[in-house]
Amino acid sequence: MMAINPFVHFSKFSEMTVIDLGSDVVFPALAMATLVGVTGICLLSSRAGRLIGAGMLLGEGVTLPWFLCNQWQPWTAWGLAAWLWVTALLVLVVSTGITGLSVYRMRDVTLQFRLPLSMGSWILLSFGVLTVLVLAIYESSDAEDEFARQSWGGTLFVIAALVVPACAAIAVPYRFRLAMVVGWCGAAGVVAYYTIHDDLDAGIDPTMVIVFALTLPIMIATTAVSGQARSYA
Repeated sequence: MMAINPFVHFSKFSEMTVIDLGSDVVFPALAMATLVGVTGICLLSSRAGRLIGAGMLLGEGVTLPWFLCNQWQPWTAWGLAAWLWVTALLVLVVSTGITGLSVYRMRDVTLQFRLPLSMGSWILLSFGVLTVLVLAIYESSDAEDEFARQSWGGTLFVIAALVVPACAAIAVPYRFRLAMVVGWCGAAGVVAYYTIHDDLDAGIDPTMVIVFALTLPIMIATTAVSGQARSYA
């Protein structure tokens, strides 16, 4: 559905397709379709591949609140492309939930809470708490804005994104941990691309600056912690 999205009408009040809107919209849509496609192939492969696919899907899943809360026009104006996109996102929500339950029941995947609280862990925790606090302050001060409800998607995205670094730092086996980070980085990269290109004319959105400027160090710190924790896998 995501791959078909660029080639059909975006709005029922216009004959334009997503391709007509420009590469700023087409590229991230196809990139997300590719990422989800690779994840699906992994889930249909061998046991080791399914483990990687599950990790990627859970990593991608934390970006879904942003996609679902930041639709750019009323649903009454959606064309086939918009309906395909939203339907695909809802399918991903269901798939992520089912995958999460399956992983919870798998004996191959565990969270080892005996990981020492290293400097990397403190950095991870500090950036995570700071991100949520700053976002909460920003959202509460902007509560009277009629468009503020849309930016709550960014807050939900950051809060959900903190689950991936926390779990990736202590998850076993290592390939599942790495797959979670890869899935998150891929989907978050699509969100970043959308945001940067969408806000070039409108100015810089403080919420999105917080999301990406502070979440990037979180992922760097998580990678360092994951490397230290590899001996547990």
